[in-house]
Amino acid sequence: MKTFKKLFTVLAIILFAIISLLPARSLSAENDLTITVTGDVKGRTLSVYKLFDLTVTGTAEKPVYNYTWAGASEKFFSDKKYETVAKATDYLKGLENNSTALTTIAEEYYQYCKDNGQTAIAKKQGIDTTEAVFTVPGQGYYLVYDETEINETGRARAAAMLSNVTKNAE
Repeated sequence: MKTFKKLFTVLAIILFAIISLLPARSLSAENDLTITVTGDVKGRTLSVYKLFDLTVTGTAEKPVYNYTWAGASEKFFSDKKYETVAKATDYLKGLENNSTALTTIAEEYYQYCKDNGQTAIAKKQGIDTTEAVFTVPGQGYYLVYDETEINETGRARAAAMLSNVTKNAE
């Protein structure tokens, strides 16, 4: 009888340990999202920087988006006189159809991060396909920057891309 109780206790401890690990595993997988860049990416080096974190509240029919600073973005945008997240996101949204201005701000942000020890959250070097998929840590506003030197590929640097990454409503 004592052996049975010990065996039952050990099995209960193992079962409890397994159950306690499951929510943590599924929670992290749920928060990981992806950005996919397709087209002329073969041979390029692309880096992803998170500019803003995003929290979505409200309902699926009426979501409320709340952005907060992430990475080096607060200091970078404050230095450019965009002191609030709202001013910074409005400014960036205005650049989405202006590839020259977007490339300029992306180059400035990349250089700022490089000068201040801020590394990309994801990076792919020498991409060997026509698609690059990045896993990013949760919802937010991201900058995808082409680090490729022009003489490495013989092609011009690709324009930067802004991506607002959100989970699909369930």
